[in-house]
Amino acid sequence: WLGGAPFGGTRAAAGQLFKAYVAGVHRPGWGLYALVRAADEVAVGGMGFHGPPDDDGCVEVGYDLVEQARGNGYATTALRALTAWALTHPEVTSLLALTTPENVPSQKVATSAGYTRLPDRAPHYAFGLRRP
Repeated sequence: WLGGAPFGGTRAAAGQLFKAYVAGVHRPGWGLYALVRAADEVAVGGMGFHGPPDDDGCVEVGYDLVEQARGNGYATTALRALTAWALTHPEVTSLLALTTPENVPSQKVATSAGYTRLPDRAPHYAFGLRRP
């Protein structure tokens, strides 16, 4: 990992994934992925789903990068790929990303990947993308 260890959000997501697996509710593919920089094969962050699509077909995404990797387009590129993968599944009708109001870089990642601003889900800002 760049910086020696995953960032906090990735560690928390790994814990959630483990709990889902132990509870028998994890669905392969709908979990956490390490973001690996192609140039040197170093992990720079994590991205994935908060779980499988809900009954309405919505799936929530989350992502974070170690601070040294931010601002290089890695998260935007990965979110576009993750979104495209999710949309290959017919049960997915929309994707959701939540950010804190002060996390402007994360909001930029979402909008750069094609997500649009939705009504807030206090205390978070919400961004979504619907199946075309």
